[in-house]
Amino acid sequence: SSINTSIDMLDVTLSRSFFVSSKLSFDPSIGVKTLWLTQKIKDEYTGGTPFDFTIDASTAQTLGLEANNIKIHQNSKSWGIGPSCGVGSQWHLGGGFSIFGSANGAILYSDFNSTYNASYSLYADNTINMDQDFHKFRPILSSMLGLSYKTYVNQMKQHFGIGLAYENMYVYSATNYASVTAGQAGFSQNNFDRESFDLGLHGVTLNLDWGF
Repeated sequence: SSINTSIDMLDVTLSRSFFVSSKLSFDPSIGVKTLWLTQKIKDEYTGGTPFDFTIDASTAQTLGLEANNIKIHQNSKSWGIGPSCGVGSQWHLGGGFSIFGSANGAILYSDFNSTYNASYSLYADNTINMDQDFHKFRPILSSMLGLSYKTYVNQMKQHFGIGLAYENMYVYSATNYASVTAGQAGFSQNNFDRESFDLGLHGVTLNLDWGF
């Protein structure tokens, strides 16, 4: 089993910074966010000694693949765009050090395309292929908290800054996959549905600034 995730974002924001005291500043913003997200999942099942599984007196099924295999490939692609807003702040500690943080949110109208492909090696024509296209709104939340240091160098002609922060982002309805479950009548009737999954990302961000 394997999963591959690709995500790209583009933000256009308008903001204005202001001080509420000599040590505290705020930076509210509004803007537009767009996001491209692709996830690919591959599953393969093989092996197992065959045995008879009885559901009721009239229905029996032999389970176990031995040298045969079942392969399932699922792709979920989406693109969305929508309004965003947020607020950032800095607590100036003195000596060039400050604690900074931000919280942002957006809601994107997104276009989704999901595909589902399954095959069974024992029967070459025993395959399932599905393709779904749909639209839905998708919220995104993100936040950041860190510590920075800024100073002037070279006789106040250049500005240097460094910051280290913990950042996280949560994407609702990030991926949507086709769901196939076996029916109860001897596994001969399949049920088709759509499942939605959220995606959470987090990590450490290092910023370096050099102005002249």
